Amino acid sequence: MEIRGVGLIDIRALFGIRAVRQQKRIEVVVQLEDWDATREYDRTGIDGQTTQVLEVTLPLVTVPLNPGKNLTVVCEVVAMNHLLRYSGVDSARSFNDRLLKRLAERRQLQVRLARGKTNVSVVTGVNLAMLLDFVFHRDIPPADAARRAAEAGSRAIRTPAA
Repeated sequence: MEIRGVGLIDIRALFGIRAVRQQKRIEVVVQLEDWDATREYDRTGIDGQTTQVLEVTLPLVTVPLNPGKNLTVVCEVVAMNHLLRYSGVDSARSFNDRLLKRLAERRQLQVRLARGKTNVSVVTGVNLAMLLDFVFHRDIPPADAARRAAEAGSRAIRTPAA
């Protein structure tokens, strides 16, 4: 094995024969890349990406990094989250479902309270991507924030291919 800056190393000699695997199944691909402030990143984890490795489709998680991040912990969290999803627990979807339920309850309350008032607007149909975009772009004018949030929400909605 080669480690940049260190050179070639012998894993078997350093860590013992048990550290060497003859075969290992790949279950998830973690793509590490430099943080790019101009790029839009998936913040929710709801939209899954895939990649091909030797003609096998695998889940792909792209992690944008800044210097100083603990790569071991980041990769371990990606792997554990993948195993959790594989076992049927999808934290992002669960959070999104709870959020949508809560928003629907609040929307019903707001509609009831707004009846007969002319200076009240009620916004409906919000999803997690829209909410996160709106919260993290509070410094832009409301019309631009609404447009950005609507675009983020539209990108987050997927319909099955016909």
